[in-house]
Formats: sequence, structure tokens, C-alpha cells
Amino acid sequence: MDKLYITGKLAAIMFLLVTGTLILNAQSARQYFRAGEEFFGTQNYRDAIEQYSKAIDLDPDFDKAYIQRALCFTRLKDYEKAAADFVRAIVFNDKDAGLFYFAGQAYHLHGKDQMALTHLDRAIELKSNYLEAFQVRSEVYYQLERYQEALEDCKRCLKLKEDERGFYNLAQVYEKLGMYPEAEMAYRNSIGKNRTVVGTHYALASMLHRQGNQQGALQAVQQVLQLEPKNLEGLILQSQVLAAQGNYPRAIEALSLASIDYPREPSVFLNRGDFYMLMNQGAFAVIDYSRVLELDPEFAQVYYKRAEAYEAIMDYEKALKDYERLLAMSKYDGTAQQLHEQATLRMFELNREDDRPQVTLLDPRSNSDDTVDIP
Repeated sequence: MDKLYITGKLAAIMFLLVTGTLILNAQSARQYFRAGEEFFGTQNYRDAIEQYSKAIDLDPDFDKAYIQRALCFTRLKDYEKAAADFVRAIVFNDKDAGLFYFAGQAYHLHGKDQMALTHLDRAIELKSNYLEAFQVRSEVYYQLERYQEALEDCKRCLKLKEDERGFYNLAQVYEKLGMYPEAEMAYRNSIGKNRTVVGTHYALASMLHRQGNQQGALQAVQQVLQLEPKNLEGLILQSQVLAAQGNYPRAIEALSLASIDYPREPSVFLNRGDFYMLMNQGAFAVIDYSRVLELDPEFAQVYYKRAEAYEAIMDYEKALKDYERLLAMSKYDGTAQQLHEQATLRMFELNREDDRPQVTLLDPRSNSDDTVDIP
């Protein structure tokens, strides 16, 4: 009897100790969580992660700590860890559409689009009018080149809310489907909702340029540069549109101005070199292509372009050196491999021109007046 009493008493003591420990751990976990919240509020995300992690160590079932830590990872653009924490939180809240949405978004931003699709599908199953989930899923379908499904989601988004993002996504899909008039209208609708989004003006200008509507492209790219006068992509596109209109001097002038703000940007000098070549100004093209190679010595295509420029100014020796450099690069560079055949052909032609046979007339001999008597 005494033995049973002692055993029961020990069990009770152990239960109280375990329960007390769990209570203390839970209290400590909440304290770390509150500390994490304070750091999160001041955008000190790394310290917040440390506090949330301590809370999770003490209480592995603390779902809110996983969610908050995931949000910190998202702010720091560590999308892989963010997705993992959202998935952990889903274990405790498997009917929460928001958690599936956030996990899907994080997977998408991490480049894991199939995983993103699984979680976004579930978010939409749980909440049929989930606008943000439809928006991200349309972008996932777009990345997966499933354009018809992306189109359906874009249209659903616009039924739920007509905003600039919805029209922009719709325009992107229409463009991929080759429906250019519809794409143009969608871009313009997006701009109508918000005229300050530089990317939308640029996308419209780029599409119009590719479709040969240079006047429309020029108007659209001017909007880009009104909003951001030093926008590099806008400056380069403006020069390409001007060149497509045959206005090479203005295209070159635009890039010359861009080179002041972007003296180490290869694309500025590459495009200007191309325009000089179109104007038959090979010497200036050589200078620009050489600048590109100073900035990026492994830019295989530019060796070919510079060799052509050297040929244009009849500096065949330097042209041969660039072709030889390109051939050497073809062992490890994909672009150089593609240009290998062309470079080999040009080297053959140049070497053939350099080794022209010399013909000396021995018989009959020429007369003093440079005439020849033929018997």
C-alpha cells in the first residue's frame, strides 16, 4: 500500500513538473513572439526572425510564429524559407485560404511554379472569389506557357476587380497569343487605371516597336521618359525606335546622352555601334564595340561585330584577330559556337584576299610604250 502511495505521489510530482515546464515554455515562447513583433514593427526582420525562431524552439506548435517568420523571410526575399514556414503553418490551419495563397506566392517568387500552382489551386478551392490568388495563378500559368489558362484567370480577375494589374496581365497574355490589337487595348486600359506605372508604358512601346508601329512606340516610350527621364531601358528603346524610323543621327544622339549617366553599361555602346554601322561609319563602330569588350571581355557576339567593322574600314589584320578570338571562344561559349561557321567563312575569304597570286608576264615582253606584240 505504501509503495503504491509513493509511486502515485511520484507520478503526480512528475506530472506537475512536466505541466509546469510546458506552461513556462509557452510563456517564454509568447515573450519571444512579442519581442519578434516589436522588431517586425520596426522592419528589423533579421532580429525578428531570431526571436520567432526561439519561440518555435520552445513551442513547435506555435503557428503564429511560423506565419510571422515567413512574412519576415518574404520581406527579405528569401522565398524558399518563406514558403517552408507557410507550409508548416498550414499543418495547423489546413482550411486557411490565406496561408495557401501566401505559400503559393512564395513558391512562385522562388521559381517553383508547379508547387505554387498546387497551393494556389487549394486557396481558390477554399475561397472562390480570391482575387489575389487568381492574379498570382494567372502569372504562374504565364510562366508555365499555359496561356489559355492564364487568359481565363485574367478575365476572372477583371470580373472581380478592374484594376491596372488585371489589365496589364491580360495584355501580356494576349501578346503571347499573338492577339496584338487586344493586347494594345488592354495595355491602354491599364494605363487608364494608373498612368504612373512605367512598366506598362514600356511594355506597350516595346510591343508597338516589334509590330512596326514606330510612331505609336515613340509616343509610348516618351511617356516612360517623362516619368523617369533616366530610365535605361526606355532610353535604349527610344534609340531603337528612332533607328527603325531611319533617324540614325537622333538615335545616336539619344545614346550619347545616355552614356553620360551610364558610362559602364554595355548595351548603350553596343546599340550605338550598331547604328554607326548602319550609317557606314565603321571607325566609330569599332570604338563603341571596343568599349563594350572593355566592360565585358567575354561578349562573343561583339567580337564578330567588331571584326565586321574592321572589315568595313579595311583593317583586315585586326578583323582576322577578332575572328580568331571568336573561334577560340567557341569551345566554351554558346553564342561563339553559333557564330563559328560564319567566322570561319570570313577568315577564309580574308586569307584568300591576302594571298592573292602575283602574275608576272615573262613572254611576250612589254614594249617601252607598255604594249605587247602578240604573234
